[in-house]
Amino acid sequence: MKNNLQYNKFKQGGVSIFAVVAACILAAVIAGSFIRLVLRDQSQSTTQDVSQSAYDSAQAGVEDAKRFFEIYNRECAGGYNDTVKCNNMKAVLTSGDGGTCNMLATGGIGAATGETKVQSSSNGADTTLDQAYTCVKVQRETSDFLGEIQSDQARIVPLKGQGDFNQVRLRWYLPDDRSSSTDNNIALDNVVTPNSIQFPSRSEWQAEINKPPIMKAQFFGFINGGAVSLDQLDDSFAGDGQGLDERIYFPSRGTGATNADSLPTTARRTSATRTTSATPVLCAQDFTLGGYACTVTINLGHTVQANHSAFLRLTSIYNKASFQVEMLNSGGAIIPFDGVQPKVDSTGRANDSFRRVESRIEFVDPNFPVPDFAVQNEDASNPLCKNFWTTNTTSGGVECTNP
Repeated sequence: MKNNLQYNKFKQGGVSIFAVVAACILAAVIAGSFIRLVLRDQSQSTTQDVSQSAYDSAQAGVEDAKRFFEIYNRECAGGYNDTVKCNNMKAVLTSGDGGTCNMLATGGIGAATGETKVQSSSNGADTTLDQAYTCVKVQRETSDFLGEIQSDQARIVPLKGQGDFNQVRLRWYLPDDRSSSTDNNIALDNVVTPNSIQFPSRSEWQAEINKPPIMKAQFFGFINGGAVSLDQLDDSFAGDGQGLDERIYFPSRGTGATNADSLPTTARRTSATRTTSATPVLCAQDFTLGGYACTVTINLGHTVQANHSAFLRLTSIYNKASFQVEMLNSGGAIIPFDGVQPKVDSTGRANDSFRRVESRIEFVDPNFPVPDFAVQNEDASNPLCKNFWTTNTTSGGVECTNP
């Protein structure tokens, strides 16, 4: 009887020991799992931090490229400074392949050889990341001009090519511009003839999902070295490049839509036969193939030569849009832009992680600024006064007076 009692107590102790061991194993597994999650998250955070730092280093190279062009514009672009510095900067800009990785050094920026360290001015700077940009190249000539336009905003594109051209190809509206990122369909009006186009209100247009904006394209220019009168500016740009033309491109589908257009050859003010309606542009009905939704190739009616100054002003109506502009010759070959929107290829490093970015920067000639609008009055004591008439008479109305 006594032995049985001792045996039962032994079994009870064995069960307790087994339960304690099992609980310890379970706690160890749980603790190990948490430690594994912490180490994994820490590793991912470190990797992301180093990758972001490498990206920041590459962006530092882009910013130094902007400084390079600012120096070039200020000291060399006018063509009057024949210093060694300017000649070296011109040489790397016209090399055709973006120059060497240390091309910025010709402008006194960055290291002449090797990589350029990225330094921080803050006292608590983290030096363990060892940041630097290793290579920055600039391609002055680009095959196209890229940009974005917010709703009812405008962008001016200088049409300055490396050769003669007589056509401009305009594309707009990318998948990133969609109002619904989960819908690949594109809302388009079915246009049979240009006269059947209907312009709805802004709210009606924006209520439709993924509807591209209407694009207003204004072409204007002049011949360098010649006198330009107001009457000439009223002429058609298609004549000899001294004048202004405006076209409204309506995103459409249907038999009346087209991918080709020509500027009118008659003057805007004096011609009764000049086109006054919008041009329906044939656009893709979905984004399954990617790329821009709408494309139109515009025949300028004349050849823009090297001694011509020509500009395109684009306005996005109703919605925002990304856009692309290309210049073409009579054979349909692309004519590169001549220093209008240089491309910067920058590679950055942080520790042993590398990131590479490609950016476009605006190459603005300070000797030839292009205003976005014509009049601005900042004198509150002498406000601007302007009269408008909406009748068919040539006189009349009440003239405004300054208060």
